[in-house]
Amino acid sequence: MEVISMKSQVLIISSYLAVILMVLTTLIYMVFILPFTTIRIETNSLSLDMYQILISRGEWTAEDLANTLIRRYKFEYVNVSIITYDILRNNSIVYRDYAVYIPVEFDKTSLIINRYTFSILYRNGYYKQYVIEVGYK
Repeated sequence: MEVISMKSQVLIISSYLAVILMVLTTLIYMVFILPFTTIRIETNSLSLDMYQILISRGEWTAEDLANTLIRRYKFEYVNVSIITYDILRNNSIVYRDYAVYIPVEFDKTSLIINRYTFSILYRNGYYKQYVIEVGYK
């Protein structure tokens, strides 16, 4: 009888140690290895700070912002969308503006296109969203 109880104790202890080893292995994988294998690094070939352009002026219209980007950086494709929401009134749209600059001979596949999305929350309860796409060769 003692031999059977010793075997069952060894079996229980070894299974307990196996579970602890699996939990530790999973924990080490999740904490130390997985974050470094799923990091996505994007480099931007443009040296422009779009946020600085946005805050350089208080109120932008989509056409003014598109023209400013074309004048400063000579982009070949610009798409600007500005939407202002009132969060105090159930996210109702207060202002919407849209401007696109597309040359006559436009081939979107030959351009490198960057997309920028910015959201600014103002104290008066307005939430402004800028979506800007620029294309260059």
